[in-house]
Amino acid sequence: ETAKVILAEAKVKVAEAKVAVTGPDEKVTAEIAVLEAKVAVAEAKVDVAKARVSVAGPDTKEAECAVIADETAKVILAEAKVKVAEAKVAVTGPDEKVTAEIAVLEAKVAVAEAKVDVAKARVSVAGPDTKEAECAVIADETAKVIL
Repeated sequence: ETAKVILAEAKVKVAEAKVAVTGPDEKVTAEIAVLEAKVAVAEAKVDVAKARVSVAGPDTKEAECAVIADETAKVILAEAKVKVAEAKVAVTGPDEKVTAEIAVLEAKVAVAEAKVDVAKARVSVAGPDTKEAECAVIADETAKVIL
């Protein structure tokens, strides 16, 4: 899974290099390709995090950290998708502009949902009756408000 991340990151560099040699007419399309390549990196990192969860021994600190890292990787992925959606608004014709803007807002909702999942994961790993648990519960509820 880590090798796939490295591969995806290399593809980002290729896409970025293509932006430099692209004419002004295709510049935005090339920049969207960079953002989409970054989404692929984030997806690969989610897979790494999932793999870490699956290999961590149950009921260990390692397992708890792995779960939080997995949920955090999903937030980063969702945020990368927002950037793609925002970039697509710029190249959308006036007829589809509103639809593209709605796609941006829906992508932002997905970020908020992913952040709720991170907060839930923190609640689940916090020891009961601790200051950490109290803070985690507040963070969870706050994430729900943002959503």
